[in-house]
Amino acid sequence: MVEFQVHGNTIILNRILSLLISKGARIAEPGEFTKRAFLNGKIDLVQAESVANLIHSTTNFATKKSLENLSGGFSKKIFEWKKIITKFLAEVEANLDFYDKDDLPIFDLPENKKILEEVLEEIEKTISTYKIGKILEQGAKVVLAGLPNSGKSSLFNFFVGKEKAIVTNIPGTTRDTIESKIDLFGLPIILVDTAGINENSSDPIENFGIAKSKEEISFSDVVLWVLDQENFLDSMKIFETLKLSIKNFIFVINKIDNEDFSFKKDVEKFFEEKKFSKNSISLISVKFQKNIEDLKRKIYEKLIGEDKISEESIIVSTERQKEKLFEIFSSLNLAKKEKNLELIAENLKIALDEISELLGEKFKPDILDSVFHNFCIGK
Repeated sequence: MVEFQVHGNTIILNRILSLLISKGARIAEPGEFTKRAFLNGKIDLVQAESVANLIHSTTNFATKKSLENLSGGFSKKIFEWKKIITKFLAEVEANLDFYDKDDLPIFDLPENKKILEEVLEEIEKTISTYKIGKILEQGAKVVLAGLPNSGKSSLFNFFVGKEKAIVTNIPGTTRDTIESKIDLFGLPIILVDTAGINENSSDPIENFGIAKSKEEISFSDVVLWVLDQENFLDSMKIFETLKLSIKNFIFVINKIDNEDFSFKKDVEKFFEEKKFSKNSISLISVKFQKNIEDLKRKIYEKLIGEDKISEESIIVSTERQKEKLFEIFSSLNLAKKEKNLELIAENLKIALDEISELLGEKFKPDILDSVFHNFCIGK
């Protein structure tokens, strides 16, 4: 190995690289060092995938989870499942091969299936973590939308921690989308402030901004529909004309500056009649920083659902891992339901093959290409 310590000037670096390549060296391929570590048996494929996740981590929690997978936390659990399945298969095959022997140990099929049921529950729970794993890898898009001058940009600036969006009393100040990345309880969030949606605008530039707002809503994970006392009914009318699904919406009623504000009861009654869940409503004051933490918690819950992610949780971080786990689960579930020992054995073998592919003990070249093509050069 030869290391060059040179000046960081881009032109100098490129000339040195060109000279080295002319002498027979080549640029490392994406993920080449991690790929070599995998091919040489230093790490398994699950650990290799965690390297890419670690590189792209943007929050402390995401980094921590990637490091846990890299150190073998997830792989250890997979090997535990493999050991249990292998033991079950060995007992099934022993009974198939030596069923007529008197000294064969007693084979308790119901007990083995009970243990298998516990493995299935663990795998199912692990698969469910892909929702948060995907967010940790790619980030979640949270869009602020609503009528002009409802407080979207003020809320955006508060989340971001600086005056990034222009805030005035003049409606329609925001004409384009503004993005910023924030950390929400460990989740990487792409926060998007959009132009106010005004259905009666005759300004072509404002209408273009409104069209972009609607597009952002359609690609969002969660939408904060911001409204206040003055525009409450008009805002809800426009919301209903847009025929939007309310599944991922939180109605953020801003400018509730007084805890005894009489409007609060009217709002709660309105949403109760509409049969909206309380989790979809948040009454806040950006100006006086009231109930902002409650709003953050509701955004978090909208993103991860009812899944409770603890510090010790194993998290599935790639689509490949999720698909393989689902295939393992399906084979084991068939084995659990079967009564015929030969069919049980066959499904257990399939599950073990899928585990081998998950860990990279068996792999196809195109799988490796798929895993490593998103890596940075080298790594």
